[in-house]
Amino acid sequence: MIAAVKTSRILSAGAIALVAGTAVVAGAAGTAQARVTCPTGFLCFQETANGGRVVRIAEGQSAYFAGGIPVYAATNSTRLTYCVTSKPYDYSLAPGQRVARSHTVFRAAPGTGC
Repeated sequence: MIAAVKTSRILSAGAIALVAGTAVVAGAAGTAQARVTCPTGFLCFQETANGGRVVRIAEGQSAYFAGGIPVYAATNSTRLTYCVTSKPYDYSLAPGQRVARSHTVFRAAPGTGC
């Protein structure tokens, strides 16, 4: 029974960490088509239409997601074009561009050749 209590506490601490990590979008949760702010200098992937988790990639950096991550919207707040490898399609995301469509992202890297 003690092991179960410790496991429960660990899960609770993880849940708190997750909530703290998404505090920026917490106010937007529950609103239809909430728009998460993507800070200047980042490529952002928003998990759901009403906020959810946001993955931020610093300008000039690449990211690979083993198994992919669910993405509802992608916003490019950098000065670079990014090539996004996803399922069911790959696409280029120009500076300042935002796309909203459900897909699974596997990789994002600066560049125009997708």
